[in-house]
Amino acid sequence: MVFVTNRAGFLYAIDASSGQQRWRVELGEYVIRTTPTYHDGTLYLVAGFDAIALDARTGEQRWKTNIRYAGTASPTVTNTAMYVVSQEGWLYAFSPEDGTELWKLSTDGISFGSPSVRGDRLVLGTDKGMVIGMNPKTGRSAWKRDLGSPVYATPVLAGHTAWVVTDDGMLHGIQIDLAEGHVGVEPL
Repeated sequence: MVFVTNRAGFLYAIDASSGQQRWRVELGEYVIRTTPTYHDGTLYLVAGFDAIALDARTGEQRWKTNIRYAGTASPTVTNTAMYVVSQEGWLYAFSPEDGTELWKLSTDGISFGSPSVRGDRLVLGTDKGMVIGMNPKTGRSAWKRDLGSPVYATPVLAGHTAWVVTDDGMLHGIQIDLAEGHVGVEPL
């Protein structure tokens, strides 16, 4: 299956081998600016003022939760949470099971990239050049770094390094160790 959205607010499921439409769901009158995220048989996406979970096989809605103006980044989903950014500078964590809000955090800017999660680390960049590291279970901020240039891409986590590209063309490797609380920034 291939899942695509359009400007008219529809989500389509297309059979990858035949090209035939399996189902389509109208998600509202808003342009859907993100790609759905598939996790364990469920599609997670944001549209307009909603975070939504749908059965990937049928398109049937599993849950829908109202948020403040959905952002342009696709959700990040783990077994324990769906992470969503808004166009008003909020990062939300929802239960992937029922959409219950677990926590939310002001991000000191707008995120155009998705949050990156790996183990006990969540990293997010903003248009104000801030990179924020936090605990994905609690939403507590562990550290912040101002890189001096907007971050529009999704950070990449590899081991104890967060790789972040800034608008000025720099690639930054941020060495992180949340247990020790140490953060070092090395522009490359």
